[in-house]
Amino acid sequence: MPHIRFRKIETHHVKTLSETLLKPLATEIKCADDWLTFEHIQSTGFCHGKSHAGNPFVEVLWFEREKEVKDNVAKLITNEIKKLIDSKEITVIFVPLQEVNYYENGEHF
Repeated sequence: MPHIRFRKIETHHVKTLSETLLKPLATEIKCADDWLTFEHIQSTGFCHGKSHAGNPFVEVLWFEREKEVKDNVAKLITNEIKKLIDSKEITVIFVPLQEVNYYENGEHF
């Protein structure tokens, strides 16, 4: 926790991001780096009945953080993706998790 999910970006790029983003994100979020999970989600976008690659889409699932932390995390993620691929638009969204709904190994977190 936090869980970072990547769509519309190749698996090998996510692997690289799991290395280059690990320490900066852990520092910004103020968590141990082994708490961060990077996940590649294979997806196909469609428009007008045809598939298209689309732009990178990143979801950050975590317990709510301040806007300044969100701003900094979004910039870190965006800047690292731009080092790997040429994309006009990179979307980063934050999905707040509620502690009351979070369990690990069947136990409330």
